[in-house]
Amino acid sequence: MNRKQIILIACAVSLLSVGAIATRQIESKSTDEVLVKKLTQQIAKLEVKQALLASIYTQDAPQFTQVIAEKVNLAQRLEQLQSQSYKTQVVVATTNALESKLGELEVEYAKDSSKLSEHHPVQQIRQSQMNNIRQRLIALH
Repeated sequence: MNRKQIILIACAVSLLSVGAIATRQIESKSTDEVLVKKLTQQIAKLEVKQALLASIYTQDAPQFTQVIAEKVNLAQRLEQLQSQSYKTQVVVATTNALESKLGELEVEYAKDSSKLSEHHPVQQIRQSQMNNIRQRLIALH
């Protein structure tokens, strides 16, 4: 082989290596983004669960503390991924989840208001849950 062929082969191998590395970095980044989104959604669901449990349990109840511990664990995993915008993503996802659940509860409350008084335990729990969700939404903003 002459010198030009060796240089050409070396350049081709270098380009292939750079392409493979870039592809792996892109795949890794998209995998991280998917994981960040998944963790964010899980935290949002736990926020809704916490707001609903606050109407039934005290903050030191095992059910309540378990939800808080799960949220902390997921937040730590997000921080390990070093997602720069994860806090914003968590707030957006949590806000959306809380607003969705609030809407569901308001519909249920309105549907049952014709057959249940506002003093009925079911309606009181729903009212309390709606208030807890509203307070959490205010705290997020």
